[in-house]
Order: sequence, then structure tokens, then C-alpha cells
Amino acid sequence: MAVALVMPEKKLAYVSVDSVLKKFKQKEFARQVEREQIYQCEEKLGIGIEDFVKITLTAMQKNSELLGL
Repeated sequence: MAVALVMPEKKLAYVSVDSVLKKFKQKEFARQVEREQIYQCEEKLGIGIEDFVKITLTAMQKNSELLGL
């Protein structure tokens, strides 16, 4: 969600997996996010980080109205 909020449109529809991954690498962006927990998706779920972001983003985009984005 944080990526959408910094975009001019402020809409999840304009967010891409690449834009999330790019921001995710910046430790100063969304500082409160515990990145180590997200990285565990590979170890615990067998899903690569890119696929995990894609699954999560798609779900959020489908529910963007509920999220207000």
C-alpha cells in the first residue's frame, strides 16, 4: 500500500511488482515493515519474493475499493 501512496495517482491499479520490489530494497521506505518476515516466504512457503509480491499485489488490487486505493 505504501508504494501506491507515494505515486501521483495514489491508486493500486498503477502499482507494479517492479515498483514494489524497487521500494522494498530501500530500507528508509516504509521503515516499519519487518522485511525479514517477508523474506521468510521463500523459506516457509516455497514462494520467491517476486511471486509473493505479485500474489499480494493482485489480491490488494482486486480489493482496492475496500482499501480506499
